[in-house]
Amino acid sequence: VRPVLKKTTESKPKQIVAERKPTNKVSLRTLRTFVTVAESGTISAAAQKLGRSQAAVSATISDFEALLGIPVFFRKPTKGLVLTPVGEILSLEAKGLLAHSDEFETIAGAMGSALEGELSVA
Repeated sequence: VRPVLKKTTESKPKQIVAERKPTNKVSLRTLRTFVTVAESGTISAAAQKLGRSQAAVSATISDFEALLGIPVFFRKPTKGLVLTPVGEILSLEAKGLLAHSDEFETIAGAMGSALEGELSVA
């Protein structure tokens, strides 16, 4: 949350912390890319695991950080990418969301097959 300066009649402007409203602009694909990069440690290895180009994975991570307004990785030339402290927390949350998404798909698939049966028309 970024502070907002508000003009007042006083000599100094007040600093007000604005609430960040959820935008729901982070896709599951972005979260999966983020988690894969975090686990792989490099864009190259993550791209190979995801079956995507390095440029696409790199752009996804850059866009993700821009959307959040914070870096989630430290870039280390000899070590690749390392999660920032905020990145570590977000990675855990992303893994939980992805697990729920996978569970949702499994349940939805099971329910879909439960709808199969005979239909009699009299």
